[in-house]
Amino acid sequence: MIAIFEIDMDQVTVNGEAGTYVSVRRHEGTESSSVLTGYYDTFYPGETGTGLFSPIAVTFERRARLVINEGAAVDRFKKAADQPFCLIW
Repeated sequence: MIAIFEIDMDQVTVNGEAGTYVSVRRHEGTESSSVLTGYYDTFYPGETGTGLFSPIAVTFERRARLVINEGAAVDRFKKAADQPFCLIW
């Protein structure tokens, strides 16, 4: 089983107010087929810059990868003890 997250951010105008519409969908299944298992969406009025939503996800790699120096900006996310994971917000 794998999980795939789709995240869309669109600049839109709702009732005359500009903002950002964000939609997140989670699909679960195999490489050949998947099923939508959950979703949410929201509208952020007045937020029209994509920089406000950056980053939208961070991958935490295995701590063992610290032996490879990729610089402080990357190495600070090498915190997973045994299994890497992603944090999406």
